[in-house]
Amino acid sequence: MVTTTMEGALLVIEDMARLGIIRPYAMGGGIDATYYIEPILTYDLDILFIPVKESLDVLAPIYEFARERGYQFEP
Repeated sequence: MVTTTMEGALLVIEDMARLGIIRPYAMGGGIDATYYIEPILTYDLDILFIPVKESLDVLAPIYEFARERGYQFEP
């Protein structure tokens, strides 16, 4: 199920952590800065995490997880 809300994005990230696709994570970037400064409009969410596996393609499990749920990617 593809989501377009911040709440939905956080639920997807929590699902990846629960399934062991990513380890515990932190948020950064503009969304995180709103904790310290006046809120600003941002359309992205920066997630910082340590990869589960050490390999050349650490994002492969994340892409597989997303594709299985209907997300599409631009080349």
